[in-house]
Amino acid sequence: MPGPGRNEPCPCGSGRKVKRCCGERRGPSEDRLARAHVAMLAREAASDLDGLSDRALHHLWEGLFDLPASDLSLLVTLPKLVGPDLQRLREAIEDDDPDWGWDALTAVARQIDTPQQRARLADALEQRMSAPAESLNSLLWGLGMKTSARNALRGLVERVKDGAVNAEVTLRIAEGVEITAVVTRESAGELGLVPGRQAIALIKSSFVILARGDSSLRTSARNQLAGEIVRREDGAVNSEISLAIDAGKTITATITRESAEALNLRVGDPVFALIKASHVILAVE
Repeated sequence: MPGPGRNEPCPCGSGRKVKRCCGERRGPSEDRLARAHVAMLAREAASDLDGLSDRALHHLWEGLFDLPASDLSLLVTLPKLVGPDLQRLREAIEDDDPDWGWDALTAVARQIDTPQQRARLADALEQRMSAPAESLNSLLWGLGMKTSARNALRGLVERVKDGAVNAEVTLRIAEGVEITAVVTRESAGELGLVPGRQAIALIKSSFVILARGDSSLRTSARNQLAGEIVRREDGAVNSEISLAIDAGKTITATITRESAEALNLRVGDPVFALIKASHVILAVE
């Protein structure tokens, strides 16, 4: 049985209409709450950004566009229901039509760019900034450093094992996830690579080998990272495969398209990324 209309007397007996009594929405709307939350975070961030140079702010701004590639919590999910705008965007991407694609992208952005979505992204970014071993300075460093290596994974030096000529440096990039690099003892000394030091592991995508298997996979590659395929982009000759590993980090491999088809690599498949220790370059601030 339907309830009383908004213009009918309220059943509570107050004598007022439903829309002015029990049917009235009290308190701020979800949109207003989300906007207020983002404004509060912006005010808190202003004190951290105050005093940064224009160059540092420019690097920070440019780097924000690349963050979703390394932190999956910053990705925005497209609507599950494929409407006309989203269908136009897909067709524009398939046809490589930038003009039509921009119009379609603008229309889709209007649907997903809500105050609630902005608040969620702001919370995710704040969590990333306040995580252990993270700070505004380290984030600026990571965003501002330009390199040709496709993969840049930041972490803390866990162990350093010295040899006669080389040193084996193990970097913890996430809880339970480590990457080992072999560098000369001279380089390790010059970089100040000691346990607890923050560093970045640089790995060219062409140095990453993908393999199916389980934890008992035997290989000479020092680094074996388990992950799940989150993206596959095929070219005429090569395929670019991105894997999600722990703590929202990703690693990308470039392999031949023939190999990708032979391994039947699809989004959602679990695979291993194999990387020789000698193919890992370490960088410090």
